[in-house]
Amino acid sequence: KMMALDEGARETAARLVGLLCAVGHNAILSDDVLIDIWEKVAFNAALNTTTAITGLTVGGVGSLSESRQLL
Repeated sequence: KMMALDEGARETAARLVGLLCAVGHNAILSDDVLIDIWEKVAFNAALNTTTAITGLTVGGVGSLSESRQLL
């Protein structure tokens, strides 16, 4: 995810996102990247320990009912 620092840069940021998507990246123009960053922090805080302990990927944790109960 990307964010323009000011409204004047939004068009340039949107073009950059378009170019990145055109070459296969999953780029998104965000209205508030700080929210996106904190959501990622919360996700990692909740799952990184569980994946480390179990040796499972995030998808693996989600696919087992025992893992979901643990979380």
